[in-house]
Amino acid sequence: MPCYPSNGLGKLFYELFWDAIKKSLIKGLAEIWHGGWMPESFPKGIIYLIPKSNDSMLHADLKKWRPITILNTN
Repeated sequence: MPCYPSNGLGKLFYELFWDAIKKSLIKGLAEIWHGGWMPESFPKGIIYLIPKSNDSMLHADLKKWRPITILNTN
């Protein structure tokens, strides 16, 4: 079950295009770190439930599911 980030750009995008985007991305993050504007979506995450076993998909009991938080990477 894939989990897609809210902006549609997953880890693979950053891996494939790192050489082309790294300078701009690092500069932007440095500006945020030093008190600049931060997009509203930056500090957000998505809580996603994954089954503890294959048969958990058939149960509504939350004890059979494991929550994980997918942090935003945009």
